[in-house]
Amino acid sequence: MRYLLTLYSDESLREASPPEESKRIMDEYTALTKEWLDAGLMLSGEGLDSSSTATTVRVRGGERVITDGPFAESKEQLGGYYVVDCGGADEAIELAARIPVAQHGCVEVRPVMNYEAMGAEAPTWRSEFRGKKYVLTLWGDEAVWESWSPEQLQQEMGRWDEYDREASAAGVLLGGEGLEPSTTAKTVRVRGGERIVSDGPFAETKEQLGGFYLLDCKNLDQAIEWAAKVPVQDGEPVEIRPVMDYTGTSYEDIERQAEVST
Repeated sequence: MRYLLTLYSDESLREASPPEESKRIMDEYTALTKEWLDAGLMLSGEGLDSSSTATTVRVRGGERVITDGPFAESKEQLGGYYVVDCGGADEAIELAARIPVAQHGCVEVRPVMNYEAMGAEAPTWRSEFRGKKYVLTLWGDEAVWESWSPEQLQQEMGRWDEYDREASAAGVLLGGEGLEPSTTAKTVRVRGGERIVSDGPFAETKEQLGGFYLLDCKNLDQAIEWAAKVPVQDGEPVEIRPVMDYTGTSYEDIERQAEVST
């Protein structure tokens, strides 16, 4: 079963870290990622640039509204993600607890949507890319989604399938996942070597993370164009974050390994 592990932390801690500490942490991520790739557990994963680089796109009544900064102004911000394929929730929690950010931030564990039950096609992942990678995170009011009739749900899923086909045909779609409701989430923290697992999402907000796309775009302008096309409900935000530049870090070799293995 596939799970999305989203990584949240206080960015000021990372920004205050000396270079040798930053390198040590990056090396930890490199070793963990290599282990998961070799074990066939990891389908995808990316670190993100600072939330100060985020752009949030909403479409209201057909009009595009673009703001600088992340969707939510909170102390702990999304810093990256892993998509893992494992035996169940217990194993996903075990994996989450090993991620370095769990020591000072938290990792939210969410099962990926059951596409067959939703009458939709499961996405495929593409590793090779030509431009700059951007992550689009999709946020919405789950109460709206839960209120849909089966007919409305089928119609909405058709819009998502159409978007996926268009983005794939244009060569910009690297992958993406829809998520099960936030009620299925577990949040994992490790403090003083002790694992703390709580039910529910990282943040109790009206608009919850419903899925994400990883795109291969020429620049931010192209990423904004595709974000504005995402078939979220009117006014719901799509946050755009550039993927971090791994050049010169130990993770650069991991990225090449992931490209070769797919």
